[in-house]
Amino acid sequence: MNRTLSGLLGFVGVTFIVLGLARSIEVAGKTGMVDFRNRVVAARQANLGYNPYTFKWDPSFPETLLDPSDEKTVKYTRMTSPPTTLWFHSLFADLPYSAQKTGNFVLNWLALFAVAAWIGFQLRAELGPVLFVTGIYSLSALWQFHVERGQQYSYFALLLTLAVFPPRAALTSFFQAASVFFRPTFGVAIFRSFREKNPVRTILIGAAIGGVLLIPVLVKYPLSYWLDYFASAHDWYRHRWGAPEQVIPKGIFDYPAAPEGDPTMPVAWNFGVPGSILHHFAMK
Repeated sequence: MNRTLSGLLGFVGVTFIVLGLARSIEVAGKTGMVDFRNRVVAARQANLGYNPYTFKWDPSFPETLLDPSDEKTVKYTRMTSPPTTLWFHSLFADLPYSAQKTGNFVLNWLALFAVAAWIGFQLRAELGPVLFVTGIYSLSALWQFHVERGQQYSYFALLLTLAVFPPRAALTSFFQAASVFFRPTFGVAIFRSFREKNPVRTILIGAAIGGVLLIPVLVKYPLSYWLDYFASAHDWYRHRWGAPEQVIPKGIFDYPAAPEGDPTMPVAWNFGVPGSILHHFAMK
């Protein structure tokens, strides 16, 4: 590509990235990262012996266990991530929510840059176009929605990128196992193994690593958590697409306006449609 054009694309890309970062700081500063909050409190609940998939807060519990976006009339909580994610969050559960929220915001952006940089490097793409594409994406509602909600797909995308384009062939199995650990559907990454001289060996090593990663999760969380995870994910899917949900009696109390002293925590960016990010863009 012409160096002048590449430089121009890079300049525009950096400008977009700065604007996207400023926009996400503004939005995240006014909202509570509602999807991130439910994972944080779920880990805290589990650490205290409560089932995070069915836990329903009431004023007898501390505000550190409250997810303000949880629906009191629905049987399950909004925790629809597997126990593997729950276990990872439990490592940081005792940190103040404000610190975890800030850390998640920063790491989301770093993961975006890492994915763009690594894919660009692997494809031998020029820096200008890489910055331009990254800038456009960072300004998009898709990315802003992701950051504001406190979602973690950027981390999964980074793991999947490293599973497909590992820094060293010997690390293929590890990154495949790590990807599947957090999202079983990322098992599709095993097709990358067929580029190896001995794909069966790579897959078996990955399965062994995955088994080791699962040990502390299986030790800490009982089978009932896994069953409730599948039931919760299924129930929320039906609930969000209009099917009747399983309900419990409606509570007679109101949630605190500023849990843990943070008035932004119950607030979420209104995109005009309910449900998940995929549901949102499908409706749009």
